[in-house]
Amino acid sequence: MEIRNPSDYYEQVHERFPDLTLIEIKKIVDFGLKSFCKHNRIGGDVLLKSKDITVYSGKVFSSNLVFYHYWRLKHKVKLRLKHRIAKPKFNGEYYFGLTQREFDEYCGDLSKKRKPQIIIKNAFLYKILEECLLDRQKKHFFVWYFSQDLGYTYLRRELKTKNFKYIYKRNDKNEIETI
Repeated sequence: MEIRNPSDYYEQVHERFPDLTLIEIKKIVDFGLKSFCKHNRIGGDVLLKSKDITVYSGKVFSSNLVFYHYWRLKHKVKLRLKHRIAKPKFNGEYYFGLTQREFDEYCGDLSKKRKPQIIIKNAFLYKILEECLLDRQKKHFFVWYFSQDLGYTYLRRELKTKNFKYIYKRNDKNEIETI
């Protein structure tokens, strides 16, 4: 097998797209290859499709369950990469979810007009809302306000707070509803 360089393809691409100059083609091809390598290096899977060929770089599984767990992991990588590229200013919001059983335990405390301080055991806090919503076991989602940046995820063994807000609920069809 012969080792090829991107410059070997500039003429072929130029024949197919004569409106582009060789300099523009060089920039496009180099950017595409650098982007492909970058996504592979950080652990992302890459799928390139055209009419003639399909290229997939990543793992392939025969078990649907293993694939689902792999997909969730890769989806988190994608969400964090998009978050890092967007560079949003940290606003102090962390998200956490409760299962139906946990929510029923705290329901009496949450329905009072003046919220008492509640204590939640083993609260998994997420900086990115979409990452919090990936957990299908959680049915009720809250935002918690905290001034320090704890990273993308943080496990709090005991969360004592009044400073939270009920924002989303997952219905029986697994759809997210705004509260």
